[in-house]
Amino acid sequence: MAKTNKSSRIGPTTSASVEQELISLAVKQARQQLIDGTAPASTVNYFLKLAGTREVIEREMLEKQVALLEAKADSIKRSEVETQAYLDAIDAIKHYGDNANFN
Repeated sequence: MAKTNKSSRIGPTTSASVEQELISLAVKQARQQLIDGTAPASTVNYFLKLAGTREVIEREMLEKQVALLEAKADSIKRSEVETQAYLDAIDAIKHYGDNANFN
């Protein structure tokens, strides 16, 4: 397997991209170990657990919880905008009433 010149490659610039790169490298190494038959039991068990029904359900549940929290946050933001619109309308009506000439 030919190695590339790693010093010429531009590395990640943020902590999130560094983390993603490290995860990618670890998964590639684990994959190769599984292919070669040299993976330790902990690696095999980790990937078996990921494929398990319970883990899939828990992952789906977490994704749905995230979606629910995002929907709640959006609802709160919309509510704040609506409240401000009502307050602006009430303020406009008050000013209109103060400036109206009913003679």
